[in-house]
Amino acid sequence: MASFAPVAAFADAIPTAFHGNWSQSQATCNDPNEDTHGLTITPNALSFYELQIKVAQVTDVAPGYVKVEGTYRDAGDTGQIAVDMFLSTEDSVLALSGDLNSQLVRCRGK
Repeated sequence: MASFAPVAAFADAIPTAFHGNWSQSQATCNDPNEDTHGLTITPNALSFYELQIKVAQVTDVAPGYVKVEGTYRDAGDTGQIAVDMFLSTEDSVLALSGDLNSQLVRCRGK
């Protein structure tokens, strides 16, 4: 019997489980002056300190794993970007790979 990989679902919005504010640590979550590597995720955008990503397509690869493709704007530069986003099983850690590489914690209470 043949085995087939599941077909990824495509959408134009990031799943709700990923939404929120993310930072390098809980300490930087609570101090916006220190949070130059923070990330805010909304359904249609990823916003870092200077880098803005507008979502064009989201591929739901597996539970807790999506691939986001879109356009970025960073200090006057623009272009295409692809980011793999992995959410921990307890939704508290976010790993980014692809065109961006980072590991962030969810900011609680923000």
